[in-house]
Amino acid sequence: MNDLAATFSYQGQPKEAEKLEVEVLEIRRRVLGPEHPNTLRSMHSLGVTYQWQQRWGEAKELLAKSAELSQKVMGDHHPLTQQRILDLSECLEEEAQNCSIAGEAPVSLSKVAKHFPMSCLLSQWNCILNIQEGKSLDWSGRENLAEEH
Repeated sequence: MNDLAATFSYQGQPKEAEKLEVEVLEIRRRVLGPEHPNTLRSMHSLGVTYQWQQRWGEAKELLAKSAELSQKVMGDHHPLTQQRILDLSECLEEEAQNCSIAGEAPVSLSKVAKHFPMSCLLSQWNCILNIQEGKSLDWSGRENLAEEH
């Protein structure tokens, strides 16, 4: 169901995606528990769907919660934790841009920083720099250099 929801999102059908994502998240919370990695994945996916719909309050709530729980369950330096923090910061940035266009007060990106330790945020930036230098990380967060032939 989660993959079908993603398909709806990519096809520009956010309402259909949202319905499935809400259902999947409820089932996973009930069956797997609120901190299971698959539950966190569903929470993050629904947050991104809300972000695409510019439903900033709902998006920020789910993206922040999935990032915080990922940090707790998987650790500060896990690639999924890093991605969820990045997605939350992008959501806040998009909201700030849309608010400034509409003449509203923009949201400060420092709101992200107050929820996560500096070491986690620095690790995110290091990860980005490593990718720019052609390095990649495996799912454990360890550096994985491709061999040149």
